[in-house]
Amino acid sequence: MMEVRSLLVFLLLVGVAAVSADTGPKGPTNKPSRVEIDAFVRRLNPLSPLHPPEHTHTPPLSLKSLPGIDRFTKRQQETLKPVVIVPCLVGNAFDATLHDVPSKYWYCERTNTEWFRLFLNMYDLYPLLINCWFERFTLGYNATSHSNVNATGVEVRVPNYGGLDSIAYLDTDKQLGMWNTSVQILTDLGYQPGLNLRGAPYDWRTSTTSYPVDHYPRLKGLIEDTYRINGNRSVVVTSLSMGGAYFLGFLNTYVTQEWKDTYLDSWVSMDGAFGGSTSALASVINPGAIFGDSDFFSEYPQQWLSVFRTMGSLAFMLPMGEIYGEDTVFIVTPSKNYTAAEYVEVLLAAGANTTAQIMRDVLKQGIRNQQAPGVAVHCIYGYNISTPNQLNYSKGWASRPTFTLATGDGTVLHEGLERCAVWSKEQRQPVASYPIKDMFHGTSVNNKEALAYLVSVLFQ
Repeated sequence: MMEVRSLLVFLLLVGVAAVSADTGPKGPTNKPSRVEIDAFVRRLNPLSPLHPPEHTHTPPLSLKSLPGIDRFTKRQQETLKPVVIVPCLVGNAFDATLHDVPSKYWYCERTNTEWFRLFLNMYDLYPLLINCWFERFTLGYNATSHSNVNATGVEVRVPNYGGLDSIAYLDTDKQLGMWNTSVQILTDLGYQPGLNLRGAPYDWRTSTTSYPVDHYPRLKGLIEDTYRINGNRSVVVTSLSMGGAYFLGFLNTYVTQEWKDTYLDSWVSMDGAFGGSTSALASVINPGAIFGDSDFFSEYPQQWLSVFRTMGSLAFMLPMGEIYGEDTVFIVTPSKNYTAAEYVEVLLAAGANTTAQIMRDVLKQGIRNQQAPGVAVHCIYGYNISTPNQLNYSKGWASRPTFTLATGDGTVLHEGLERCAVWSKEQRQPVASYPIKDMFHGTSVNNKEALAYLVSVLFQ
């Protein structure tokens, strides 16, 4: 089956190249550029800053480039605190197989029993082939079981759970790095991937209702196994963005305080998306708020709308009234202003019926609560950046909204980023905050100050 798929890809690419030669450099059948692919990944993640810094191909950070790193030297395995990494929304790769998958496109493969990379393979983003990718990637929602389901005939897995393959890079060509810099720096300090440096990837598309069934049992088992194979040394968990909210839910709803005291040394939250983000709200109402008019991938508005409105994790990431206030207005329209307590109503008004159903179930579950985690916490986050605060749909739901801005890290408002300060008053375990001026959301894994602080925690 892989030979058939490879032949199909080859023939399509030959055809695309031929058509592109006739349509010119800006035609819709062109191969996406490296910059467009990078933009695709960022914009698939509504928690990316709306106006991120210009993309530059700067050399990757090295151990020697970290400030104050001279204080630390490479250590023996038995003296290192084991680490488990929890990635973010759009923060790890996953694979799929196909079993008689229905498709409205004649060229899309229906069956492939060999595991292949669903997210992310660059070839799937070519014109025509991207239609197949949308069909396979977009989730459904079962209102009876209150959970997301894969597209009919599609089976998904996270490869090499506990390893780092799916979190270091997002793509098969290793062009789109995520934790690669952090992994290299920790390896240079003596960490051994698979032993005391491990990854806990998950299907970040799904609703929180799947967490205690599909994700949290594996995470609990991985932490326990990491503890055991490292001579019963307690584990440091480090998370990024939505991974922080995901891990907070694990601590507050799935494990006991006795378990935390035994297996966890501390938690290092990087760019924690506590409290959610207005950008997530914009994406489920109208992805046009995320995509630019000239963007190659904005040619697929209905497909993107389906992706975002069925991605249950986005309901998890809507701004939380517990942090910002239930009466805080996040949506302004000519007929009504909507508060944090009225998400189901606003989603129905905007036509996002599936997201509204998911939101109802997430609210009933209670996993969005922001109580103190009961472990030692270090919060690293950026500040002093204009951040979307309120959406104004003055011309209707189909229009691109205007944004009212406040302060934050470009994605998460300061009240959510500073949640650690509240926890310090609610738990006996130590809580430390490490704000970094002008650090955009999601960039801490490539920031010198942030990584130097992470190393200092591990070597305490």
